[in-house]
Amino acid sequence: MTEEWIEAFEAQYAVGGFEEKMKRYARVRARMVARAGRRVDELYARELVQDAIDDTIEGTIVWDPARVTLEKHLLDAIRSRTRHDYVRALKFRHRGIDEQAHVADSPHEQLALIELAERTLAELRQLAARDHDVLRLLDAYAEGATKKIEVMRVAGLTSRRYEAARKRLQRLVRELPTEVREIVAARA
Repeated sequence: MTEEWIEAFEAQYAVGGFEEKMKRYARVRARMVARAGRRVDELYARELVQDAIDDTIEGTIVWDPARVTLEKHLLDAIRSRTRHDYVRALKFRHRGIDEQAHVADSPHEQLALIELAERTLAELRQLAARDHDVLRLLDAYAEGATKKIEVMRVAGLTSRRYEAARKRLQRLVRELPTEVREIVAARA
C-alpha cells in the first residue's frame, strides 16, 4: 500500500456522510438477502460495510484509486458479498429453532448428537494439529461464537487470517473419515 493509496483512501473516506451512505446501501442489500430466507439484522448490514473496508485495507480485495472511487469499490464489494449470501440463502433455507427441535427429541438422540459433535471435533483437532489458526477457530466455535465478527474476536484473528483459516477448516472437514462424514450428513 503506497502513500498515495493511503491518502486517497483517507480523503475519500473522510467525506461527510460517506459511512452512513455505505450503511444505507448495505441495509437495502441485507433486506434482499432476508427475502431469500436468511435471517439478517442491523449487525449484518454493519458487518457488510466493515468487512468491505477491512478487506480493502488488508488487500483481500484490491482497490485502485486511479481507476475507481472508494465509494464505487465498497458498493461493489457489498453487492458481491450480498449476491453470494442471497444465492446461499436460496439454497440453504433458514430453519427456526422450533423447526429444528424435533431433530433431537429424546435424551438418547441428544446424547448421540453430543457424542457425534465431540468425535467430529476431536477428528478435526487431530487433522489441524499444527494449524494454530484453525485450532483457534475450533476453540471459538466451541465457546459458542457463531458470527464472523465474534469468531474473529474470540480467536484473535484478522479478517484475512479468519477467511484463510476457515477455508483450511473446510478442506479438513472433507478429510474427515468417511464414516464420520456419513453420520454428520445423515443427521443434517
